Amino acid sequence: MSSRLRTFCGFAFLLLWSGISLAAPFAYITNLDANSVSVIDIASNTVVATIPVGSQPAGVAVNSTGARVYIANLDSVSVIDGASKSVIATVPVGVALFGVAVNPAGTRVYAADQGSDSVAVIDAVNNTTVTSVPVGAAPGGVVVNPEGTRVYVTNTGGTSVSVIDAATNKEIEKIQVAPRPAFAAINPAGTRLYVTHYVDNPNDPLAVGLSVIDTASNTKIADIPLGLDSGEGVAVNPAGTLVYVTAARGGVVVVDANTNAVLDVLPAAGRLAGISLDPAGTRIYAVDSVDNQVIAIDINSGAVIKRVGVGLFPTAYGQFIMPTAPSAGGLNVIEYYHAGFDHYFITPVAAEIALLDARAPPFQEWSRTGFSFNAYALAGAPAEAVAICRFFNDHFAPKSSHFYAPLGFGCEATLAQFPDWKLEDDKLFKVMLPDAAVGSCPARTIRVFRLYNNGMGNAPNHRFVTSTAERQNMINQGWTPEGAGIGVAMCVPE
Repeated sequence: MSSRLRTFCGFAFLLLWSGISLAAPFAYITNLDANSVSVIDIASNTVVATIPVGSQPAGVAVNSTGARVYIANLDSVSVIDGASKSVIATVPVGVALFGVAVNPAGTRVYAADQGSDSVAVIDAVNNTTVTSVPVGAAPGGVVVNPEGTRVYVTNTGGTSVSVIDAATNKEIEKIQVAPRPAFAAINPAGTRLYVTHYVDNPNDPLAVGLSVIDTASNTKIADIPLGLDSGEGVAVNPAGTLVYVTAARGGVVVVDANTNAVLDVLPAAGRLAGISLDPAGTRIYAVDSVDNQVIAIDINSGAVIKRVGVGLFPTAYGQFIMPTAPSAGGLNVIEYYHAGFDHYFITPVAAEIALLDARAPPFQEWSRTGFSFNAYALAGAPAEAVAICRFFNDHFAPKSSHFYAPLGFGCEATLAQFPDWKLEDDKLFKVMLPDAAVGSCPARTIRVFRLYNNGMGNAPNHRFVTSTAERQNMINQGWTPEGAGIGVAMCVPE
């Protein structure tokens, strides 16, 4: 087996750093009247930073790794680096932005512009606007499905939810719902969309406060009256069994996702707006706009744990805490790029991710591309999953090289045939293998394509991507697809 089929250039990590771990997730709260974002460490429930952003920030979206945070200001999107807690880019776009969302891969950002009845599509890799998609009247909330293929937008000035095809950036359907749809959340399976509504007369016991949409048929399947408890923010727990709605008069409404019945209203005084859950799904964080606070609520007991003071008129519409990992016991494999070397590198290791994101010497030239994919952790992986080995070679100075091989399907042969490649980890993460003939993957997994740089730059380099568009982009640059079928290297959880 040729070593070039498995080589992947990168750089050597000092393994003595393996004890480093990443910090707990943070909550990013937009302060509409203070033109700032308050950053709350949810481990201690304290504000650890206040970040100046653009004018009248409202919407917020944290990507799947917590590395990037996107803030919808009035006429721009601020990009916050999760490591430094600072704005690293400002994308001028729109007239009156409101909601914002980022796709699971971290490559596209969608911002609802109420001033132009459209959704701005932003390339998250280079922070530039790709296009603008016309939708309904006064779009407000935005959410992306777990596959990253559909974007749902609430048209607050009307009675519909627009469905955007993420591949073509075209509106493909309008789903009719109750008047004034406000914000939306999608369950982890991507099968149900929950839409809140502004209610003109909350004293009407039949006023629809929450619509339930079946995403397979793009049809509304339930209207849930909330009356006085109608609100704005909405979130779904990691199991997809419970839906939480912030009530404008105070409290959090709990809805059974199986029966669409209201189960409870958790008491929490205030005028509540945005809502998110911690990644473990054990706490609710609800934003109180009137009292300038964020309320932490224990889900099991329903008790308020703490009220955290933030800036003036907080809103935090959207996913303001890093979302829950899509697979239990799973890992997120992050891609980095070295512009000087024109090399790509992937890692799921928290210590390595922390060092790379810090960009301290000698790692200052490596940056996230915005691409990532899920992988199985060693514990809890399917019985058919195989471990991936990682090797290192420093014979390409000034560059060095890593490559990856599946245990039982190349790892051992590499050790035997190429002794200059040093084994760094024999079980880095686990994946499923594609069908050798056609490159198909098992159910509930997606393809990871492998591309080879043909030794350009006097050192081998491979890139691993799940995007067919990015695969074609690399082929257009002279890279060669490798693997099963059209070039599938492995199959990873959705």
